[in-house]
Amino acid sequence: MDSKHFLAWIDRATSLLRKQLDQHVKIVLIIDNATWHNQLTEDTIPPKRAWRKDLAVQWLINHNIRVPFKATKAELLMLAFDKLPPKRYLVDEAAKKYNVDILRLPVKHCRLNPIELAWAGLKNYVRDKNVNCSLSDVGHLAYEWMTSLSRTTSIGYINETRKIEDTFKKSDRVIEEIEEELVDEGEKVDSVEEEMND
Repeated sequence: MDSKHFLAWIDRATSLLRKQLDQHVKIVLIIDNATWHNQLTEDTIPPKRAWRKDLAVQWLINHNIRVPFKATKAELLMLAFDKLPPKRYLVDEAAKKYNVDILRLPVKHCRLNPIELAWAGLKNYVRDKNVNCSLSDVGHLAYEWMTSLSRTTSIGYINETRKIEDTFKKSDRVIEEIEEELVDEGEKVDSVEEEMND
């Protein structure tokens, strides 16, 4: 998979979904942060630090940012990074044509990603059923698993990630309470030390 193929797939998939569903039905595709999901539109690609000075100047001009006279490359890049346009992704733009929204899952949080649970389910199914060890069987079994995936199982993946998210939230609250207690104890110690020094 690469950006070009994924973009073509998104275009086909969102077009088909929109044809199958009423225009007023909200459609949201949930994707993770694979490299090919996050290719930026041409106008939102940030400058690269390895660029020559003339490329940094051209980037600023293309983004209607005044180029200071006699600025160094480092100063030009700093200016560019301060004025970066909001990120826009090619995938989002392709889906937007068909009134489909894209929701990105948190970066590097596989435990909060129901797609990872589905992926594990698919791999287990293929591993258990692939008795001939042929690539064509892998493709057939993957298709078989995906087309038979029930609504109940899909909702189960989402609910499992919600449970994990709740566990993380509870842990965060406990840590915050401990930190507050430590700060309170520290303030008490400081005030006792001040009294003793007086």
